Amino acid sequence: MATTFLDDVKVALRITNIAFDGEVADLIAAARLDLTLSGVTDTKANDDTDSLIKRAILIYVKANFGWANPDADRLQISYNLLKMHLSMTIEYSYYGVIFEIKDGLNPIDEVEIIFDGVRKLTGLLGVATFYVRAGNNYAYEISASGYGSSVANIDISASTTIPINLVPSVVA
Repeated sequence: MATTFLDDVKVALRITNIAFDGEVADLIAAARLDLTLSGVTDTKANDDTDSLIKRAILIYVKANFGWANPDADRLQISYNLLKMHLSMTIEYSYYGVIFEIKDGLNPIDEVEIIFDGVRKLTGLLGVATFYVRAGNNYAYEISASGYGSSVANIDISASTTIPINLVPSVVA
């Protein structure tokens, strides 16, 4: 029989019955929300297969479950340190924004992309990747020799790929 994340947390707490399932489930939800409020992406905070996320939630629950836990302070410090680490890493707190630039079917290299004030050029595959936190109205500008330029804004709430087809400029 497959176990749930709640079952895994109950094992860590040495609980073998269902009497505290509601409280444990609430603590799991609170840990996920705390991670998200600290800058960990929603996607990562809800990934029960990620070892660091799983460990952070387990530590949070162990620190906050019960009234007379002699290890609560030590566990809370451990949780806060892990949370801080997660919230400062690209893999856990930033979304990848991938620009794929083509002229129809073929990738275009050396396209200049300015995204959120950062300038990058596409490589041979016509791709440039940026990392940002979730947010609204990120501005980007794309320009390439022989293709003209374009300016737009985008809202970011998850990792995303932005496919762009550039049309060659017509010289009169």
